[in-house]
Amino acid sequence: MKQKRLVSMIGALVLIISAVVLITGCPQSSGKVGGNSSTLKVVFDESKIECEKDGIAIKSGIEVADGDLLIFDAKGVPDGKIAEWTVGTTVKKASPLFYHVKKADADTSGVIKVSYEIKDAAKFKIIFDGTKIEARKSGVEIISGAEINEEDRIYFRIKNPTPNKVAVWNINNKPASFDSNIASLSYRIKAKDADNEGKINITYIERDMIELIIQFDSSKVKCTKKTDGTEVLSNSKHLEGTTLEFETVNGKAVEWQIGRVSYIGKNIGIDTTLHKFYADKNGVVVVKYKE
Repeated sequence: MKQKRLVSMIGALVLIISAVVLITGCPQSSGKVGGNSSTLKVVFDESKIECEKDGIAIKSGIEVADGDLLIFDAKGVPDGKIAEWTVGTTVKKASPLFYHVKKADADTSGVIKVSYEIKDAAKFKIIFDGTKIEARKSGVEIISGAEINEEDRIYFRIKNPTPNKVAVWNINNKPASFDSNIASLSYRIKAKDADNEGKINITYIERDMIELIIQFDSSKVKCTKKTDGTEVLSNSKHLEGTTLEFETVNGKAVEWQIGRVSYIGKNIGIDTTLHKFYADKNGVVVVKYKE
């Protein structure tokens, strides 16, 4: 299933999804959120902003705890525009906005105010080898040299990937953030990635797939191969590119962690396509969860 995810790595906060999930159609919740007491409240304009915690839409004025992760999304931002967020007195550029609650952002009454302004997005040119790579924005194919906007999400796919190879993507000769799809890259346009001429060049090379070891507590987690439903045992080896499905044995919805990737929101099950990014230095991918 598709989920938002939070990736812990130096210099990058990755969302994983292989796809971007808008915060829509979520059940509503009112009152206190979280298991510990707090005097902090988050306030925002519900007509303009959606907010989510643990996969549940929350209302303005709700009580939150220091350290809670909230996801804010601006409603109806026109193409060519971006939302510039203000949390307390801090200005942030992100879409959507992933925010860990901080007491320092609250006013003297313990209220954290979240708002945004609509700004013109900076414009860039996206460059890639169209004979090898297909690029799409909002499902529509774009060509190399096309003008794109800051914060646009562009999906790149290798047209003819080599079997048993993994794509290693570069953005203006710098490594791209991890992408789990082996032969594709989901990339949100950032001004810092452009060269002096406003161009963002996307390239890739291929490397051999490697075997990874999967570890999990079989008393809590069951695992199968997505292709044929074959049971997967803890400490078994699998090639990168293999898609595995994990479920809780007790049927409870939980917050999953696949190696270094923590997923946002609670779900009974999760599937993932293996990539060495998940693994530790010994090639081990540990799968666990917290309730």
